[in-house]
Amino acid sequence: MVMREKAQIHIYNASGEYAASCVHFEDAAGFVAFLGSGSTVRVRARIVWREGQESQSASESYDFAANEMHLRTLAHSLPSKTDRHPKD
Repeated sequence: MVMREKAQIHIYNASGEYAASCVHFEDAAGFVAFLGSGSTVRVRARIVWREGQESQSASESYDFAANEMHLRTLAHSLPSKTDRHPKD
């Protein structure tokens, strides 16, 4: 039996209603492009994309949007300087 990845990318429409879940950021970019301005992509409850408020829309470039979502997710998953324990 093949184990599938759990979808941790969640898409919401402009009204804030849940619309879909994805495993890949490229798919999330396609969904927000379809839903239009005001739709959001969230990972672990953090918004990593707001369609219509970015320098380039997902409908202009799925690759750009997916890359930005991925980079923002990585940035949020890294511990901040204040979260690190000082060395003894």
